[in-house]
Amino acid sequence: MNIVIIGYSVAAATASKRLIKEGHNVTIISKEIEAPYYRARILELLEGKSLADIKIAADSANVINKAAIKIDRDKHQVVLDDNSLVDYDKLILAVGSNANKLPINNSKVIAIRTVKDVEVLMSMLKNANSVAVLGGGLLGLEAAVKIHDASGIRVSVIDRSEWVLSRQFGKEEGEYLAKRLSEMGIDVLTQAGNVTVEDGLEITLQDGRKLMCDILVTSIGVKPEVQLAKDCGLNINRGIVVDNTLKTNDDDIYAIGDCAEVEGKTPCMVSSALDMARCVLNPGKTYKTASPSAVLKISSLEAVSLGSATENGVRHVVETPTSREVFVLDGDVLSAYYAVGTSKNMVNAKLALSKPLTEKQKSDFGLI
Repeated sequence: MNIVIIGYSVAAATASKRLIKEGHNVTIISKEIEAPYYRARILELLEGKSLADIKIAADSANVINKAAIKIDRDKHQVVLDDNSLVDYDKLILAVGSNANKLPINNSKVIAIRTVKDVEVLMSMLKNANSVAVLGGGLLGLEAAVKIHDASGIRVSVIDRSEWVLSRQFGKEEGEYLAKRLSEMGIDVLTQAGNVTVEDGLEITLQDGRKLMCDILVTSIGVKPEVQLAKDCGLNINRGIVVDNTLKTNDDDIYAIGDCAEVEGKTPCMVSSALDMARCVLNPGKTYKTASPSAVLKISSLEAVSLGSATENGVRHVVETPTSREVFVLDGDVLSAYYAVGTSKNMVNAKLALSKPLTEKQKSDFGLI
């Protein structure tokens, strides 16, 4: 079977390798020449690593480094930006997502989504004395810490919520994480609300607080890329709507990774993308939405969030001078696990999630 994949993300690369092993002919269309690489690792370039360090090993797929501009569903063809045509029997959309951006045109404002973005940031840092990161989610915090560690310049994190990582952490864990960041020399400004940014990069928070910076890195979420799918009449909501086999409303077109919406959800997580890649065009396999998880693991700081705290969950806190772990138990069932400053129990907690803890597990976790 002739399978075409648009996009060369980790989801696309994983699906391609499996499909080739199964005997299919795979063609990948990618406008990004540097791909495939682990997008989640691009900030490692700030630490002195090279593109080769984060590359995904190539397979025998035929790669076309051009942009896809149209899908002709009737003819089963993809139209490229030079008007050449690529035929397909089955088509997989792995076109990813785009960073949300501020409505401001300023060369000192940057969102980091690609290797080229990091290269631009590295050049900008040579002449900067201060950086502000707008967004206190996982990517924003990782960017703040790695910029600080790599350059030694002042970094401030601005978050509209009451505490950082508000989607993953409770208030106490978020405040503890902010304290650790402050100890590292990173300022954390929460409850920022809607901010305004002047051309000179003067940032005004909703309550009137002001901050000047030389570079503003925005990390304010992503939106699935849906334009190709929309233009050819596929069902679109926030993402490209697919069923639990990752199939769209066209029997010959599938979507995986950040662009896919399953059961009303667009996970936009590496783990979900890999699960989708294993399931797509794999008879008998269906994709199941995983429990929410988030991991911030960098040289100078670790933070982990697994599961979701239940309404009746009881928090059990285990603290050391340098770390804080929270096990949320609903009866004996571990419903959530949060940690700052350590990841030693991450793997075992993930395996135990949504299951009753044994007495040995409670002892190992330091709960008894």
